[in-house]
Amino acid sequence: MGRFTVTDVVDMDVALHGRRFIVIEFALVTAVAAAIAVVSSVEWARVYAAFIAVNCATFMVLAAVRPRRQAPELKGVYLLTAYAMLLLFVPLYFPIAAVFTGARERAELRRART
Repeated sequence: MGRFTVTDVVDMDVALHGRRFIVIEFALVTAVAAAIAVVSSVEWARVYAAFIAVNCATFMVLAAVRPRRQAPELKGVYLLTAYAMLLLFVPLYFPIAAVFTGARERAELRRART
């Protein structure tokens, strides 16, 4: 499938579905997950739902603030989409990956300037 970044996944999702749809979709999922985190009586479920809310909020913010780009040329776009959706259930994956992706992009920009 090749290497991809969080921003590739966001760009692909925005290109396929549109920015407004993605932001609304992930805002709703974030709200539902946060509500589950608040009302659940099972401690591990509260923590897990909170992590899912953070993942979805990160994805939503990235989709809202990233400039419009063409979707990356990736083979197996549907497999990548399924893989990315599974990663939403890995606690804190998207926030951590976004920090590393941003750091790498800034380093590449600094290298390009010199």
